[in-house]
Amino acid sequence: MWRLVSLLFCLPSLATFVQAQPSFDCARAGTPTEHAICGSERLAALDRDIAAAYSAARRVATSPQADALKADQLRWLGRRDECGNQPDCLATSMEYWLMGLRDFDGSAPMQRDLSGVYCVPDYLKLWIEQRGEQLEFGFHLTAGNGHSCGMDNAIGQKSGNGWTAWMEDCELTIRQVGSEIVVNSSTSTACTRGYCGARAAIHHLSVPLTSRLGQSSVRTDEIWPESGC
Repeated sequence: MWRLVSLLFCLPSLATFVQAQPSFDCARAGTPTEHAICGSERLAALDRDIAAAYSAARRVATSPQADALKADQLRWLGRRDECGNQPDCLATSMEYWLMGLRDFDGSAPMQRDLSGVYCVPDYLKLWIEQRGEQLEFGFHLTAGNGHSCGMDNAIGQKSGNGWTAWMEDCELTIRQVGSEIVVNSSTSTACTRGYCGARAAIHHLSVPLTSRLGQSSVRTDEIWPESGC
């Protein structure tokens, strides 16, 4: 009887362990990040979702898009692993990368030049000046609670199928994803601290390509809300 009671007492913890099954073999986990994912059902579920979304995106991508997507995935894995075994950091990084993968649409033609001002009334205004391998951009975001984020001019360098800009410890990636322009951050806490008001945040921003107001005469002051759409 004592053995039976002991076994029943251990079953909840055993079930918790068994549930955490990511897309990879936990028996071969070798890094603090992989061990953290294997020890958390939440992180394991995110890992499975990312693997599924990545496979789905690759299936609809053209050959050049697939190569760029692979490069982006590898770059993101490096950024994810910088979280070590910290669950909140890992969850944030994984959630935002998952959103980017789910937004992927291989059917939309890639634009050769994204330069212009894009505007969604009462939400986001984004300006872009593309110069070959370099892309300069800025934006003004108005959150639903009335607080805002703003950035005058970030300079991104070509990375995979997009551009990555660093402003001290804030990283932003901007790229065309299907029929939208998407801005993601794997360092959202640092970006929010540096460029947002008290209750606004930079996570995942997107504007439709159809919101472009014009392709020329891009000016920094055009991103501010006073100029309207």
